[in-house]
Amino acid sequence: MRGRALLVVVVAVAVVVAPGTASAATPPRCGWQVTAAELAATTSGSSDPRAHAIHEALTAAGIGPTTTRDCADPRDRTPADAAAAEPGGRVNRTGAEAGHGIDDGAPGGGRTLTVGSGGTFRDIAAAVEASSPGDTVEVSTGTYPGFAVTRDGAPGAWLTITAAPGADVVVEGEPGSGNGLVGLDGRSWVRLVGLHVRGSSTHGVYGDGVDHVVLRDCEVAGSADGGIVLSGGSHVLVDGCEVHGNNARGTDASNEAISIVGTTTFEIVGSAVHDNGEEGIDAKYEAADGVVHHNRVWGNRGPNIYVDSAHDITVRDNEVWGATEASKSGIGLAVEDWSRTRRLAGITVSDNVVRDNAGAGIDFWVESSGDLSEVTVTGNRIGGNGRGGITFNTGSLAAVTVRANTFGEGDRPPGGRDGVTLLDNVTGVIPTVTGGGLGRRGGDR
Repeated sequence: MRGRALLVVVVAVAVVVAPGTASAATPPRCGWQVTAAELAATTSGSSDPRAHAIHEALTAAGIGPTTTRDCADPRDRTPADAAAAEPGGRVNRTGAEAGHGIDDGAPGGGRTLTVGSGGTFRDIAAAVEASSPGDTVEVSTGTYPGFAVTRDGAPGAWLTITAAPGADVVVEGEPGSGNGLVGLDGRSWVRLVGLHVRGSSTHGVYGDGVDHVVLRDCEVAGSADGGIVLSGGSHVLVDGCEVHGNNARGTDASNEAISIVGTTTFEIVGSAVHDNGEEGIDAKYEAADGVVHHNRVWGNRGPNIYVDSAHDITVRDNEVWGATEASKSGIGLAVEDWSRTRRLAGITVSDNVVRDNAGAGIDFWVESSGDLSEVTVTGNRIGGNGRGGITFNTGSLAAVTVRANTFGEGDRPPGGRDGVTLLDNVTGVIPTVTGGGLGRRGGDR
């Protein structure tokens, strides 16, 4: 079986790297290392014999979940590498690579509708009402009332609502819809770019039943309830935002700083999520097919990053520190009673710095009943947490792998228990973290 699995892997890698066969969908030559490492992480701890055999073959070939690529040859750079090297090339400030390619950033191709001083429209709502797919609503400096987005874009023709170049656009006052200062319920192919959404008496930005919705370079602050809430939808992206000071109702607040609820195919990247009164980033209640990466998440009540009753989600390359509540971890993996399925599965937590949280660094928890399975925790650096590095507050664990993590500053690798495989964890130095370099919009203020 091992020989057969190794043959499969070798053939797959050969297809990726074979010269003269590249296409638009083919990864760059060094991309095979990333693909193989991701396959190693995905198959780790799986109960499927075929997946186990593939994982063994990868391990025998010296490929593990934390294998890094070598792109010294310019021909081997990814598109994100190339963009970072070009003056003016668009790349996340963190240097993050795209996780799902939900938005290519291309202009909508339609008209530009101007709002504010010297513009055609006095408020954002009126311009949106007059828009068509592909249009851009461009807003000049000023303070504007809340609004509901009442029009959609279309594939290849996004409706974009954006601050004008250099403009400071603040949205505050009464909610634009029943649930948010900016309402997105039912909308599709809509971008919000460069807005400051502040002081909502409910949520900051709220959208239920959305499809292809993007928030980029926005600030969402001071909401009584959650900051950004996107539920029951698909293909959503939060990129380069600063989300802070929300959940003013405290533990009575609805939702979290960023809540992804029952939504499939999502990405949260390059954002600063801090000093909120509940969780920081929360993917919950059957959320799926998501990646949370290259964010800084700190000083929230906690957990700073929370994955609750969700599946097929990756949390990687984040800096996570300083959750304030004694029982709350830096990264929480859980099943709560609100869940319909009572199941968390297919989760990878990799290459994060997790330190100085009041509770544990990474915690596994089930509220009353449910299962946590096929979870891989690998390559993380964990230290200085109040209740230990990794804690298991449930016995409902299956196919959990804790591999190649570094523990320090008083934290140690966890002890063995049923359903958990421990491999190659070590003690060492844990990197420091910084609040500098916030989400792009926050950092520019």
